[in-house]
Amino acid sequence: MDAAAESTASKEEGTKLLFKTMESLNALRDIIVKGLESGLRNDAPDSAIAMRQKWRLCEIGLEDYSFVLLSRAYKFAIGMELLLAT
Repeated sequence: MDAAAESTASKEEGTKLLFKTMESLNALRDIIVKGLESGLRNDAPDSAIAMRQKWRLCEIGLEDYSFVLLSRAYKFAIGMELLLAT
């Protein structure tokens, strides 16, 4: 019985950590996107354009990481559901 309670507590901690990580990723993405909202002038130097592209790639990377985390969490949940069904 103690092992089951410990396992449940561990799963709850993992879930809390996952949600905290997702919240942090989304907050960071919001900051980056707000910085990119202003756009560029037509006469912007190449260095400004290159920096903007780097920031956009950072935002895309954060989105990809969020997707991977959610995908793994979903697969884990489906696996647990199948395990409990047998």
